[in-house]
Amino acid sequence: MASRFIIKNLLLIAFLVITTALFAQDNVPLGIHYQAVARDNYGNEIVNRKISVKFSIIKSDPLGTIVYQELHQDVFTSRFGVFSLIIGQGVPTGNAECGELSQINWEGAYHFLKVEVKFENDFMDMGTMQFLAVPYALFAKRSLEPGPEGPVGPAGPEGSQGPRGPQGEQGPKGDTGAQGIQGDKGDPGDPATDDQTLSVINVDGSDYLEISGGNQVKISSIEKDGDPENEIQDLTISSDKLKITGNSLATEWDLSPYRQSLSWDPSSRILNISGISAPVNLTELKNDADADPVNEIQDIELADNLLTITKNSGSTGVSLNKYLDNTDEQKLTFNTTDNILALTSSTSVDLTTLKDDADADPENEIQDLQLVGNKLSVTGKTGAFEVDMTDYLDNTDNQTLTYLESTRELSISGGNSVTLDNMVAFRVKRNISESAPQFSEVLFHPDGEIYNDGAAFNSLTGMFTAPISGLYTFNVNYFADGSGGSRKLILYYNGAVYEEIAIEITTGSLTQRSITMKLNSGDEIHLMIYTGLAIETGTGSFSGFKVY
Repeated sequence: MASRFIIKNLLLIAFLVITTALFAQDNVPLGIHYQAVARDNYGNEIVNRKISVKFSIIKSDPLGTIVYQELHQDVFTSRFGVFSLIIGQGVPTGNAECGELSQINWEGAYHFLKVEVKFENDFMDMGTMQFLAVPYALFAKRSLEPGPEGPVGPAGPEGSQGPRGPQGEQGPKGDTGAQGIQGDKGDPGDPATDDQTLSVINVDGSDYLEISGGNQVKISSIEKDGDPENEIQDLTISSDKLKITGNSLATEWDLSPYRQSLSWDPSSRILNISGISAPVNLTELKNDADADPVNEIQDIELADNLLTITKNSGSTGVSLNKYLDNTDEQKLTFNTTDNILALTSSTSVDLTTLKDDADADPENEIQDLQLVGNKLSVTGKTGAFEVDMTDYLDNTDNQTLTYLESTRELSISGGNSVTLDNMVAFRVKRNISESAPQFSEVLFHPDGEIYNDGAAFNSLTGMFTAPISGLYTFNVNYFADGSGGSRKLILYYNGAVYEEIAIEITTGSLTQRSITMKLNSGDEIHLMIYTGLAIETGTGSFSGFKVY
């Protein structure tokens, strides 16, 4: 998916300002300052890049009629991702009621600003916001223009009044006089006067900061170089020299005394770090017969029943042949005629002595076998013959582990088997954002299935059904496509709201949430999207798996 371009209007409050003055002067520029930071889909600033910006002014409501639209092309972002424009100085597109910004009837309805940006291929909607008080200063400009002459008033008591003569032309403005002597400090004012307005005005080509009902301060000389970007400072380091940017005369600080280095002298085997008075002598590590540090890390290996240690060419190894499991090839036999007990591939045992019982004690006829170490003997007889079972030790490393997927049965040769628990995991995606009514709940219905182990998720109904009881974890990734905020993600459990896992989702934001639940077999889970002010469902993914 192409990377998205996000405009964060962090500076909108400070820089969305009407540049027209409140004087009826035709040479005052008309426009609205707009400044913002360009960021990519990961929140990184888009620096030193060229973009296009389209402004649309809409009346009545965000989806109303476009009364003015203009395009700004080849707009360059700064090294901080900042770009600045003046609404009213772009190229009108002709796709609106008004051809110029000055033709907008501000007082006739509420107005909204829609911003669209093209970074790669197509224009993308960055959102719509309502104009507040400041833009209506444009209307204030017309309110100061002289209106038509009113009717002549009634005659006074001393006689009739003659007709009013024509108004003379206004003379040229005189030069600004010298500032007078400052008067004494006045009495404390009414606290209600704290509700004053601060504005920037232009007089004779100079900018002044003015407070309503108060004085003016000239601010044209504050910015000496005309470059607003160098007011944002940064630190830079070069060749161990630290200084601040934006000031060619800035003092450099030498950081080399704070840099340490590690040194090694192979002849004396001294390890030293700068600034430390006690170096380390590694001579005691020198005595190594082959000077090869790699062969200090040993391992064992088995080849043809011969166990050897690595990194030692002279190792004779140990033969493990006698520990091989060959009990499956042995056979135990007993001849009742001669009382001979025999085992194949081994010596036989004559049990004749056990036939005659000299003590006539019936209890000691009940014998048992015992194994001490690897010696097998019979109980109930002092000095019983011991059979060495060392050669018959079972080498379990030669057993085979088998897993049958159809029954989920795990078994080991010569041993038992177990049935593994069912594995449950799914992940589905919604790749296309669809139209939906505002303030409605829409089922998160996937249009793509990545995996569905255990077949517990139904892509047709968007419903997950727990096949077995246990703990489950569900993960949601949601991108708020289109315009309109106040969206929500709601998780339903057996047809009822279980939890609002995300609220107040804003336009163009990426929301990630995770929740763990204890479910019984047959419980149902599904995800709903509450559209809020949006008219699109958005996109994202929904996944889950059985934890325990």
